[in-house]
Amino acid sequence: MENGLMPKAIISNRIYLDINPQLQQTLVKALTYKIKKNIPGATHFTQFEIIKNYKFVGQNAMSIPVGRQDLIPLDYEIIDKRILNELPFPNPRLALRDSQVEVYNEVDDTCFINALVGWGKTFCALHIARKLGQKTLIVCHNTMLRDQWADEVEKLYGMPVGQIGSGVFDIDHSIVIGNIQTLTKVTAKISKEFGTVIIDEAHHCPATTFTAFIDGMYARYKIGLSGTMSRKDGKHILFKDFFGPKLYQPPVSNTMTPTVQIIKTGIALAQGEPWVKKMNILLYDEDYQAIIARIADLQIAKGHKVLIIADRVEFLQRVGELIGEQCVCITGGTTYEERNELKRQIEDGEKSCIAGSRQIFAEGISVNILSCVILAAPIANDATLEQIIGRIMRQHEGKLNPLVIDMNFSGPADRKQNRDRQAFYSRKGWEVVGA
Repeated sequence: MENGLMPKAIISNRIYLDINPQLQQTLVKALTYKIKKNIPGATHFTQFEIIKNYKFVGQNAMSIPVGRQDLIPLDYEIIDKRILNELPFPNPRLALRDSQVEVYNEVDDTCFINALVGWGKTFCALHIARKLGQKTLIVCHNTMLRDQWADEVEKLYGMPVGQIGSGVFDIDHSIVIGNIQTLTKVTAKISKEFGTVIIDEAHHCPATTFTAFIDGMYARYKIGLSGTMSRKDGKHILFKDFFGPKLYQPPVSNTMTPTVQIIKTGIALAQGEPWVKKMNILLYDEDYQAIIARIADLQIAKGHKVLIIADRVEFLQRVGELIGEQCVCITGGTTYEERNELKRQIEDGEKSCIAGSRQIFAEGISVNILSCVILAAPIANDATLEQIIGRIMRQHEGKLNPLVIDMNFSGPADRKQNRDRQAFYSRKGWEVVGA
């Protein structure tokens, strides 16, 4: 510095640091991201999105994401103003599995935990919250996940939780759970309340609402949880900005390896139509509804507990009617209490099939006894595909080997999607039959 004082970096909600021209150039280069954009139908030109994850603060300072402490020069004085707010936790009622203990023992700072469905991210994160000993905020992106977290806290610690959302603002607890839609409205009010913030389904973080919220929180520890490290838009490269360089990717455990059965429908999705219209034509077709119902009936007869996935409620309801009393329907309109009752009916053997919406089953609902998933509509996103198939991979006593039924379609664009999904299955090392 010109005045002879040691330059400073203040770590709070972000990192605020003194700069000179050389450091400014370094930071701008490191935190400018050029991400290729996928333009549907565009084959003759490439478009990029430029993201600048830094801010200028006056003429001689910048702010950068709190996860990028690696960019602070070694000769800087570091002043840590992040919040620590110690609160007691009860002793846990349930112990971690060996694979979870390994991650638990290593986590001592801001980090990202990337573990597949079935590993137990929620359970492990709650143990980590107790280890860190801070008042903890758990961030969810919908009320269904919020309610599930509350149930897990009750099972593990036997204590009530605070809530932010659905008209409730109750933060006088060791653990508070909130949905992001409400949290963004009260960020300033709660920014210095919590020593630990846990972000569930953290692959959503590059979205503007999540970014603004994380940047507004002063918590000493920020932990991201997700079953996937990839985003179709390429913005997963920003994860380290939010959660730093520490990444934990425990090996697959407590899961079963699925087999993929390809069903060649001979159906070509409507060419030249928008995707929404293509799906409407397919899923509202009575013959196709009957095909899916017959496939489900066959797998139920073999002893499978079946999950049918699509994103049209009317389709799911109609297929459920065709299957009959063995099938229940779970969509975004199903209340949390109704969901729990329907899950119980499957788990207790009273029912054998769920017709479920893709959005619900892609994130945050688990019925471990499910052993077969029918992909009634094409899924182009690898992360979504992995999350949904993960729902049938969890170990459960007496469960049949998991089976994925992939409906292949025959149009030119359909065939490319078929190949893309089969390439995904091959990368996973899963057996594919019928291709």
